Amino acid sequence: MILSDEIQKVPINEQKLNQMINLIISAERRNIKTGEFTTRDMVNAVRKIIEKYAE
Repeated sequence: MILSDEIQKVPINEQKLNQMINLIISAERRNIKTGEFTTRDMVNAVRKIIEKYAE
């Protein structure tokens, strides 16, 4: 368990965050329309997006 005094604040690049959010929302909207991917596939897709932009 992490205590509140152990949490470190890190700077956030707002531009990368917004790009990441837009990509995730777009992927979700596409999948709602097509039903192409399972929930597990969507989790993996979102994880890849986050990993790419959170470097």
